[in-house]
Amino acid sequence: MWKSTGDDECLLYSGPRAPAIPGSDLVIYDFDGTLATYKSGSKVLQNDAFTQRGLRQVEDDLAKGRCVIIVSNRSSKDPPIVIEQFLQQCPGADKLRVYAASGHAWRKPSPCIWLDIVAGGCPATALVVGDAAGRASDHSADDRHFALNAGLDFFTPEEHFDGLAQDLPPLPALPRSLGVLPDVPAVPRALWIMVGSQGAGKSRFVSRIKKAYRAADPNRAYTSGYTPGHRVLITGGDIERNWKKKLPIYLDGPDTVVVDATNPQRAVRAELAALGRAEGRRIVVCHVSTPRRYCEYLNADRVMQGQASVAPVAIATYWSRFEPPTAAECDVLLEVPFVVAPDTEFKYRW
Repeated sequence: MWKSTGDDECLLYSGPRAPAIPGSDLVIYDFDGTLATYKSGSKVLQNDAFTQRGLRQVEDDLAKGRCVIIVSNRSSKDPPIVIEQFLQQCPGADKLRVYAASGHAWRKPSPCIWLDIVAGGCPATALVVGDAAGRASDHSADDRHFALNAGLDFFTPEEHFDGLAQDLPPLPALPRSLGVLPDVPAVPRALWIMVGSQGAGKSRFVSRIKKAYRAADPNRAYTSGYTPGHRVLITGGDIERNWKKKLPIYLDGPDTVVVDATNPQRAVRAELAALGRAEGRRIVVCHVSTPRRYCEYLNADRVMQGQASVAPVAIATYWSRFEPPTAAECDVLLEVPFVVAPDTEFKYRW
């Protein structure tokens, strides 16, 4: 009944009589809260008026010759039981397609499912109906952002089913710039402690740090790893797990060391700084202060661009632990606002 997209992060049900997508009139429905409801924590479909309305709407769409696809974010890679129950009650289930996405790259608002839908050709018309529209009562704006990323018209269930106009909040402005990037001081034999959420742009700013040291001393070699004997050492994610063992090795040398990690907690930064000061280092705390909403947006954009990303829970964890850095923690405190490079602005979407 269900088949994998190839990476087990998205399951696809395709009814044996599902109409061809190219040239069709396509309606893409969210499932939970749009077509059906079920008790929280339960895997039993609620056979209530809301679900019956969804069944009637799907049946009506199919009777009018429309192509109907259900797209649902799921928490498990297993076939979704409640959707199967919905299909069992739907007379036209053999004409439906369903995408059940569990992997981050496939989940809305990523347009990956849309790209899979149109891989064989585009429909004549298409629209998205979903309840996650960014209203105060909504859990998110994922359905609306999915439609935006796919370039499709979006409607809430109230608009599509009942003809009731909805006053939706404006879409957040695409992040462009929140300030001007500061100059990077090439502090001799420093320990740089980066602070910032995943998706904030820390690693991009680290490249500016490397350039600053290269300009100060162009005759030295540079690296982005754990190679001793170079002027700048960029320590990656595993520094967060092993820094007590690894960091002293590099602090003992002549190199400038940059800890490129999130470092949200003051106590962790204090331990790093204490190690640096014990080796006569000047401490530079570099806070990339990109707001949470932009970090979440940029992380989602990495998925859309096929780049490495993190699970949303990682960003939520960072912000739950975040303690703003202060000048008392270091010799130099550098606040870095979010700035998008002019030559990359075109690619950013919700």
